[in-house]
Amino acid sequence: MRGDGSGTTYNFADYLAKLSPTWKAKYGVKTSFDWPATFVAVKGSDAVVKTVRDTAGAIGYVDHGYVKDNKLTAVQLKNLDGEFVNPSIGAFRAALSSSEWASTGSFTSTLTNKAGKATWPITMGTFALVPKVVDQPAQTLPALRFFVWAFLNGDALVQENNFVRLPRSCASRGVQGDHVRPGQGG
Repeated sequence: MRGDGSGTTYNFADYLAKLSPTWKAKYGVKTSFDWPATFVAVKGSDAVVKTVRDTAGAIGYVDHGYVKDNKLTAVQLKNLDGEFVNPSIGAFRAALSSSEWASTGSFTSTLTNKAGKATWPITMGTFALVPKVVDQPAQTLPALRFFVWAFLNGDALVQENNFVRLPRSCASRGVQGDHVRPGQGG
């Protein structure tokens, strides 16, 4: 388990809270937890991977990219529609397509436990946040140029790194106003 705060822990806890009223009431949804002494808590995804590999029978949670890159065995999970699915780019895309992100352009909800026979239930988004007002605009401009480049040219890199490109209609809504989001992943 992660011993440090992480978005992965938040997303995992969000999924568990949607499945279990007991989890929601007792633990809630947070970026870090005080795990029981019987759990091995480590800092960072690389340490989770190493601990799972080095511990017979261990179960952990990491971003799908770590599973693929380290040739770990992923679990099948039962999704909201009752189907057992494997994590995959297609299953992440299905969760995104079933979300408020795609239907309304609202990025305020998580992507966990979405409807659809092919959805992976623990899909999460990756966000890039840039302040509206900055003290040193000349230093911020290169970062903004990178985000624009990523939106226009990053499709291949997104997929190579086990992420799903936002649909064009969804991405354009994300750029409007306060948001820049080059991609989302599981």
